Amino acid sequence: MSNNKILKVDHSLFAVKGELLYLKDEYSIFFVEENHIDALTSLVLHTLEIMVAEDGLLSRVQGYFPISSWTEEVLPDFESQQASIYLDESNSDIKKNMGIGQPVTREWPIYYDKGKGIVFVGENINQALNCIEFCTGCYLSICNGYINGLWMRPKIVENFPK
Repeated sequence: MSNNKILKVDHSLFAVKGELLYLKDEYSIFFVEENHIDALTSLVLHTLEIMVAEDGLLSRVQGYFPISSWTEEVLPDFESQQASIYLDESNSDIKKNMGIGQPVTREWPIYYDKGKGIVFVGENINQALNCIEFCTGCYLSICNGYINGLWMRPKIVENFPK
């Protein structure tokens, strides 16, 4: 794994707009964009993919994500600001339709605060309390250019709205 899987934040641009859904009948997370952005590749985190556009923009989260794997817990509040997140243009590991794994030593735990409607994927909640909302309802904590944690606020629905 190379050292050039660095994420950059652009505070001059806003988060991708849309709606984050948890589809109970498919056990999956799906982001419905207001304006569709084609994906070139993805950052892979567990069974989730953070989709990356041709220009490197992180545009949405999607993937198989069974609610039965979430541990219910009261989660702390986190701070966030809206911005766009990009893969660094010097990233030589980007290949069309090939996911890029994250440098984690083990599978991260998944926590769910039912009262707040928030899901957290990450190893250390307290080190991931400062986040960037890169698409509606999806927040990344970034440390040294790498994903430190993923917060999501999905709308839980039975199936995909028609």
